[in-house]
Amino acid sequence: MKKNCISISALAVGILLAMNGCGGGSGSTEKNTPSEVSGVAVDDLILNGIVTATDASGNKELAKSRTSATDGTYTLHINHDGVVLLNVQCDENSTMWNPTSSESKSCEEDLLLHTVANVSPGTEQTVNISPITEIVYRRASALAGGHIEKENFEQARNEIGVIFGVESIAADPLQGTYAAIIEAIHTVAKENNTSVMEVTEDLAT
Repeated sequence: MKKNCISISALAVGILLAMNGCGGGSGSTEKNTPSEVSGVAVDDLILNGIVTATDASGNKELAKSRTSATDGTYTLHINHDGVVLLNVQCDENSTMWNPTSSESKSCEEDLLLHTVANVSPGTEQTVNISPITEIVYRRASALAGGHIEKENFEQARNEIGVIFGVESIAADPLQGTYAAIIEAIHTVAKENNTSVMEVTEDLAT
């Protein structure tokens, strides 16, 4: 599909109107046990989406699961120590649900949202997947030249957090500033007759 000219200024207005801080956290450490990574996958809420975790190269699959059919949450247990990449995709069993309008729709064909985490044995952490985490992933990839290391991830996470005024990975994407930013992305996509992924790509660029 030919890309339309995206009104980034309209998105900026939505973001500025929403600016508030958000936060997140992680758990304690035990040796020789998998890490638990959980969160929510959001464009609208992605129900029955497929969440896959790989190593930093993207070549070795570490875990795979489906998001919840009711609230878009997922949980993965990952045997790894270091950076992992996660992504969510849709298939014929997946739908999207807008909790504000109570509207259900099919998933966009080009939907592929990524996020990044740094895991270690025995830890628990919240790692959401959203258009903003996609931007973190792309920024970290650019900084790293492809193979993301912890330092690239943390730099990208901090930079994007400052730009948007939210904690980009762990903050709840359904609440406060985070939710308002995603709604602004949706508004720009609708006004320009394009997809959320294309708006996200433009923002990442």
